[in-house]
Amino acid sequence: MNQYPKDRCIPEELPALVEVLPHISILSPNAEEALSLLSMPATPTRILIEEACHRLLDLGVGREGHGSVIIRSGAMGAYVATRRRGGRWVDAFWTDADREAHIVDVTGAGNSFLGGLAAGLLFTDGDVHEATLYATVSASFTIEQEGLPRLTHTETNDGEAIEEWNRDLPRRRLKELQRRLHKVTE
Repeated sequence: MNQYPKDRCIPEELPALVEVLPHISILSPNAEEALSLLSMPATPTRILIEEACHRLLDLGVGREGHGSVIIRSGAMGAYVATRRRGGRWVDAFWTDADREAHIVDVTGAGNSFLGGLAAGLLFTDGDVHEATLYATVSASFTIEQEGLPRLTHTETNDGEAIEEWNRDLPRRRLKELQRRLHKVTE
């Protein structure tokens, strides 16, 4: 019999988290986990998520408090914040209008997000705000079907093979998301 409760994101675990926060660079709970840890109301809203994110930052994420917090918030997107650059929302790739046509199963989206974040940190030289775009695109492929995204290779006219996921290009989605975010911030 397992002696540990399944859900560890409870207020009683906050002191243990605070103890390790200076030793990690990025904390990325989902919205429900963040709100639960901080004893905040359970229904996630953008305002509550932003407050939770900044409260977690205030607890001292990273060396000398210079870490990042990214709260993964499903259809709302992700809120990413650092002390230096503040916070910003990165919308989910699939909008409410796309939901019926593209969202099949959200199982694994959080893990896919975190894998995409790791790749994005590599590609962006550690820029957590930009890396969150890679994370968002990665999750967009995972939720389009049950199980793993379908990987195919299409040959171009010059004999090169182009890797596609679910018959789309990750780079195309990244550029689309960047374009959308750029329009919003102008």
